[in-house]
Amino acid sequence: MRRSLFAAVLVPALVVYGCASSGTSRTQYSADVITQEQINAYEGDSVYLLIRSLHATWLQERGRVSLRRSAPVVIYIDGIPQYNGVEALKNLRPPEVQEIRHLDSRQATTRFGTGHSNGAILVTTRH
Repeated sequence: MRRSLFAAVLVPALVVYGCASSGTSRTQYSADVITQEQINAYEGDSVYLLIRSLHATWLQERGRVSLRRSAPVVIYIDGIPQYNGVEALKNLRPPEVQEIRHLDSRQATTRFGTGHSNGAILVTTRH
């Protein structure tokens, strides 16, 4: 009796689990990259809004650098620093972009040097 009850409950559960997990796999997205697929699916007007909708924390300033203000995230487009900051993202259209990558402060400082206390956003455009 106990064995048949066990089989009656466990076997259907395994079948359901097996069927659910054997379908098409969902695309895994990185917390540090906005992919071409995500960019193509976005219907907004600017890269700034795209980042804000998918990874708003990338744009947030963290901590104080001085008594007056905190340092913004540094924006690089095709490896060139944008001195107007996130304004550069507001003027860039998603169809022009291939990939967007976020570096935390440690990664950005290692790659580019000091002045990246809030990290960096690297935008690669389509050439």
